[in-house]
Amino acid sequence: MELPIYYTFSEFKQNYNKIFQNWKKAYSEGDEEDFIKQYKEKYHSCVQYDDRLNKVYMYDYIDIRKKIIKKVFMTTFQETKVRERSVLENYERFSINFHEFAEILQKRIEDYIDRKKILIEDIDDYSHYVDNVEMFEDPYIAADIFKKETPDPYLIEYYQYYNIKDFFEVKEIVSSEGIRYIISFNEITYKNFEYSIPKIFKFLKDKIYKKSLKPKDKKEEHIIPAIPAPLPEPKNNKIRIHGSTQLFGYIFSELIRKGYIAPEKKQGNVNVAATARLILDHFEFLDTEKQPEVDYLRKALFEQNSLSSEKQNQFTIPPFNRVK
Repeated sequence: MELPIYYTFSEFKQNYNKIFQNWKKAYSEGDEEDFIKQYKEKYHSCVQYDDRLNKVYMYDYIDIRKKIIKKVFMTTFQETKVRERSVLENYERFSINFHEFAEILQKRIEDYIDRKKILIEDIDDYSHYVDNVEMFEDPYIAADIFKKETPDPYLIEYYQYYNIKDFFEVKEIVSSEGIRYIISFNEITYKNFEYSIPKIFKFLKDKIYKKSLKPKDKKEEHIIPAIPAPLPEPKNNKIRIHGSTQLFGYIFSELIRKGYIAPEKKQGNVNVAATARLILDHFEFLDTEKQPEVDYLRKALFEQNSLSSEKQNQFTIPPFNRVK
């Protein structure tokens, strides 16, 4: 599967998940780390990027060969003549920038179209040749540099052009003489690509880092001991009351006698111990250092209560039958 090259980070990020899903359908045995590795290799074919220095080295020129025509003086018996010939040892290798290449490209396409018109007369728009290998495969252009008759002396292979072809565009110019097409190098697209490369590689690097933080499978999750959450402190659901044990023993006794509380009974009589236990289950005595024992509270109920008569007289509780 051919991975697309995006020339802006925003486009790359927007399409990342869709491209990954399509890739996953084609390579079901691969995972996202394999996908990211392949995508990084794809971008490295277009640019040189130093991950450690976060520096981009763009290919802003093309290395080419140029045919050198050497004049050779040939002396014969009758006269001396000058003959031009290509000398293999004297070819020149040098670099051209993309703007210079746009001029070469335009001349080649124009010449290619002119020769095509011998067979097809209605060819006018040659814009699609900018993104097409057809011209580079033309024997007239692709022949050996020292044998071909080309509109220029340069040898440029398609593989050299492939990685930069998307930065060239054709502009249509309409004038009184007709329509012309001018090929130019889009420096804005190229510069945006240069700015986007560090962001694209950082995005891929972060993806791998986040993947490394997740357990690879469920078995590994079970190996990691779970740290138990701290137990919540027990809530005190009791009613908190102020006063002595004897005071409340007397109050509860009166509430039972007057019919407000229906106590547990045993053999027809009030089960004093069970009543004391219920009181301790539902009330917390705040004025004692520790909660009273069941037996102590049992003795504070009814006849064994030791609250003084003076304090007892402070409480007057009418029988329930009179106030219901």
